[in-house]
Amino acid sequence: MQYGSLILNLICPAVLFMVAHIMQKYPATDMAKQNGYNTPISRLSQRHWDYA
Repeated sequence: MQYGSLILNLICPAVLFMVAHIMQKYPATDMAKQNGYNTPISRLSQRHWDYA
């Protein structure tokens, strides 16, 4: 029983690291409302979007 919780505690961070790596390798390039870091300031221009 103890090993089950250890495995679950290692799976969650591993999945988060994989998602972060994929998001860094293939970032959202368009400023659609459902993509990326979506705030009014980040949508002001493509330069703001790329920085965010």
